[in-house]
Amino acid sequence: MMKANGFLKIAVACALVMCFASCQSTKVAQMSVEPYALLPETSAIYVKMPVKENKEMFFSVFSRVSDSGEKAMEMVYRQVDEIYIAQNKDGGGFEAVLRGNFPPSMVRSAVKHIGWKPQDFTAKNGAKYKIYTSEHAQIAFPDRNTMCYSADAGAMLERHASGSKMTAEAAKAKEKIEGMDSQYLLFCMTDVADYLKDMFGVAMLPSLDCVYGFSRLTEGGALDSDVYLELRGEEQDMLTAVARVFRGIVVMTGENIGVEVEEDKERIHLTHMNVFDF
Repeated sequence: MMKANGFLKIAVACALVMCFASCQSTKVAQMSVEPYALLPETSAIYVKMPVKENKEMFFSVFSRVSDSGEKAMEMVYRQVDEIYIAQNKDGGGFEAVLRGNFPPSMVRSAVKHIGWKPQDFTAKNGAKYKIYTSEHAQIAFPDRNTMCYSADAGAMLERHASGSKMTAEAAKAKEKIEGMDSQYLLFCMTDVADYLKDMFGVAMLPSLDCVYGFSRLTEGGALDSDVYLELRGEEQDMLTAVARVFRGIVVMTGENIGVEVEEDKERIHLTHMNVFDF
């Protein structure tokens, strides 16, 4: 369904840059902004990865997308606590927020080791920041605990400066992600039916409202996922029928995926899915 090469490579690349390039804004907005509120309003898929609880997963991903060595991996692991990533609805790429401890003194290493070009940025309310630009993306550190990665870091900094509130979609994603009793890699896709219709041009699974779950690293190095599907409120009585469709798909594809209806929670539970192509 989703590719770790999209989500996690970005997260690791961001974290590596952070190890050398952290810098606070010149005039930081005096509030701690919710990470979900910094992600773009057009987000469709949200991912949260608690780093300290997923050391093996983090190191496995890092080693596959970077040849910087074990020392760099340890530096990244020490600095980052949580990674938040969002994919835009229009398929226009990913944006990320990293939460951790990013002291301003590291900016000297940024100039020396990374070479991303710094530029000044002033938000509409007068808050001043630094943006670091490469050929493909921008990073910024609005405060010593937050790093932003985006093709347009200025938009994320505007949200930080103004103390933006979460969108309805982000609030739903946070509710689902934070509500799971898991410390693995967590994900949520909101307004699924509308997203699929925009992507394929036809209505697919029109009763499907929200897909969320978590992925853990198996001994073989793959990501094994538990996935929950919720239907639109007025169509909850269709749970059994939708589950029957999924069981038919599983039989036809030969996948070893479990399909269970959790009527008490009004959702369908899929187990052992290969959600991320990792």
